[in-house]
Amino acid sequence: AAGKGFYESERDVSSTGLARKNSLWKGVQRVPLLLEEIDKPVIAQVHGFAFGAGLDMALMCDIRVAAQTAKLSESYINVGIVPGDGGAYYLPKLAGIDQALDMLWTGRVLKAEEAKEKGLVTFVVPDDELEQFTLDYAAKLADGPQAAIQFIKRAVYQSQKMDLRSALDYISSQMGLVTELDDYKEGVNAVIEKRKAHFK
Repeated sequence: AAGKGFYESERDVSSTGLARKNSLWKGVQRVPLLLEEIDKPVIAQVHGFAFGAGLDMALMCDIRVAAQTAKLSESYINVGIVPGDGGAYYLPKLAGIDQALDMLWTGRVLKAEEAKEKGLVTFVVPDDELEQFTLDYAAKLADGPQAAIQFIKRAVYQSQKMDLRSALDYISSQMGLVTELDDYKEGVNAVIEKRKAHFK
């Protein structure tokens, strides 16, 4: 249901304006709010057509891996509606205001490589390697120092809302915490011993 566009529900388009607003708020708009609370890496695997809500769902994720033949579009304008699933929030942060407005106003369809150039996609891989690449990437993160990965995610997102002094103060607090953990000791020892670190 989260991946379906607002306009795909016959009940939504035939109801009152307030009912349509509440349907969005209680339904698909809960997804970005819930994803924002996830304190671990969230990876989108994009193939086929990621249009409208499908693209917005990918934009909500931390990392986006796209198949070479994937196509992406903010297609809401094609049915005369606004991006109700978060596109107007995420797209400018990733691509810039002018690129976001162009995509939202025109419904332009981007190929995966063009989407990567605009900052919407992190990686583009051959279609037949998409699943394995995504699994390998997720496994690499899962094998890493989990507290540091968690704190890095928090620092990146929270610093977007802070001035430099606050962001540096925040990260120094995190540094004070992670350097007390076993993962830090293991990482340092692995570098000294010229071996791969084995985090818990």
